[in-house]
Amino acid sequence: MRLQVIQDGYGANTGIFVPMNDWNTIIQKHEDLKDLVNIEPSPKKKLSELAGKLSAETADAMQKYVEESRNEWETSHQLEFAANALYSDYKNDKELTAFTSLDFEHFYEAK
Repeated sequence: MRLQVIQDGYGANTGIFVPMNDWNTIIQKHEDLKDLVNIEPSPKKKLSELAGKLSAETADAMQKYVEESRNEWETSHQLEFAANALYSDYKNDKELTAFTSLDFEHFYEAK
């Protein structure tokens, strides 16, 4: 029997895949397992039938994710804009770059 472990995006084990031939062998030996699992395929639905069928919890989670992503994007772009705006000052103002001559000096922490 060759089982496959199913993992989520974080690498945590979330399930086991059992091939049908192996499953059939198992339920022949253990009749009580038949009642645990319904292996009848569910009726197929058209995508249009599923429109608007998100649970409130899923919709809220998706909305929160979009807002967090948008805020992260805006913050990173604000920082990029600020850095670009100050770059010419930094490059041309010798007072702002006075200590760059020490960049390659070894630093020893006083204890």
